[in-house]
Amino acid sequence: MVRFPHEGLNDAASSHKGRYDALADAMGCFVADQRAALRQKPLQQIWRDHLLAGAMLANAADGWASGLYVFLHAEGNTRCVQAAARYGTCLTDARTFAPLTLERMVAALRKHATGAWTVELEDRYLGWKKIDALLAS
Repeated sequence: MVRFPHEGLNDAASSHKGRYDALADAMGCFVADQRAALRQKPLQQIWRDHLLAGAMLANAADGWASGLYVFLHAEGNTRCVQAAARYGTCLTDARTFAPLTLERMVAALRKHATGAWTVELEDRYLGWKKIDALLAS
């Protein structure tokens, strides 16, 4: 049995701050009638993290010319897969948002980087068989 890290995006919704709407307006990438959905779980945390990336881009003094929020999750985490797909429907422009699986990220790193750290990263975050063996014992 393969077990996946649990990020269920099911935490209680946090209180909404007006700053979120102002920043979302400035980013200009959200479907206007989806704001209510973005304030609720499971999308709220993704939205708030995406807004953080947008805030960095909006602060010209920091010198960020471009940026991207990567929503990184295990490919077997169906809650995250579904939430990322749903979140994508709330965007008019996805240039600052990219869902990516841990498996694809690790494969790309292993292809383009050298060093034991890539093997250690894969073992730590994708060592499902090792985790299952521990759970079975």
